[in-house]
Amino acid sequence: MQPNLTRSAKLSVAGAAAAAGTSEVTGSTIDMKGFLSAMFLASFSVATNAALKVQGSNDGTTWADLTGALATVVAAGIAAVEVSQPQHRYLRGVVTRTASAVLDSLTAAQSRAAVEPVTQVATTIVTFVNCPDASA
Repeated sequence: MQPNLTRSAKLSVAGAAAAAGTSEVTGSTIDMKGFLSAMFLASFSVATNAALKVQGSNDGTTWADLTGALATVVAAGIAAVEVSQPQHRYLRGVVTRTASAVLDSLTAAQSRAAVEPVTQVATTIVTFVNCPDASA
């Protein structure tokens, strides 16, 4: 069987969108049990100075910033941070906005699942299309 992302990655909304502002946006807790990697993606339609960092926790209550897990944007775009083999059971993305920035979405993609296919959450709809080689 050929590997594909939809069988081995779990996609989740990791935080709510936020209108223009400078407040910090703390994402949802992501349980890493059964996964070896997670990528957090923050999408900004307006950003003059914003950052995405990832925090880890062993109990889902006490959080610490992960060293080096930081991406900064200075214009509209996407900030992404991937954490491989985290030492914490729980992860979350945190967006800091030091100038008026619009956060469109905060998404988590957990990957390298111990068991495939991965079951997506009810609000995530995934379609897989296998396109054969055009020369065949």
